[in-house]
Amino acid sequence: MKSIQFQDFGEQKNWITGNHQNSNSGNTISVISPYFDKEIATVPDSNYSDLDNAVISAKKVFPEWASRGIRDRADVMFNLKSIMEKNLEELAHLIALDNGKTIDDAKGSILRGKEVVEFATSLPSLLSGDSSAVGAGVTCTMTHEPLGVVAGITPFNFPAMVPLWMIPLAITVGNCFILKPSEQTPL
Repeated sequence: MKSIQFQDFGEQKNWITGNHQNSNSGNTISVISPYFDKEIATVPDSNYSDLDNAVISAKKVFPEWASRGIRDRADVMFNLKSIMEKNLEELAHLIALDNGKTIDDAKGSILRGKEVVEFATSLPSLLSGDSSAVGAGVTCTMTHEPLGVVAGITPFNFPAMVPLWMIPLAITVGNCFILKPSEQTPL
C-alpha cells in the first residue's frame, strides 16, 4: 500500500466558465484531511449570489457550447480520458487526502468514473436521431436537444466517481454543468 503524503493546496476559488473566482461571501471553509487531521486547503463558502453568478455565466456560454457538434464535444471527453489516465496517481492521492480513502480505493472510484467518460465518447454514434414514415404523408422525427444548464450535488463518500457519472454525459450532449461538491470533500 502506498503512503499518503501531506500536501497543502492553499486557498482554492470557485471555477466558473474557465476562471477562478472568489466567493461573494468572502468566507471560506477549512478542508481537513482525515489522514493528518490538518488543514490541507480552504475553499469558498459560496452563497446564493455565487450560484446566481455560475448560472448566469453558464447560460451565457450555453448557446455556443450547444451549437458545437456532438463529435467536437465528445473530443473533449477523449481529452479528459487521456488526462485522467496520465494523472491517475495524482488524482487518487488528492481523493485520499480529501476523503480518507486508501489510494487503491480512490483509484477504483476514478476508474469507475472513467468508464462513463469512455461511454460519453461513443455518444456521437448513439445519438444520431431517427426518422420514420408512420403513415401516408406523416413522418416522425426524433432529435436530441440539450436541456441547457444542469447541476449535480455530490456526496462526500464518492467525490470523483459520482460527478463522473453526471458531468461527461451532460457536457457531451451539449449542456453546461454546475457542480456542488460536498463541503466535506470539495477538492
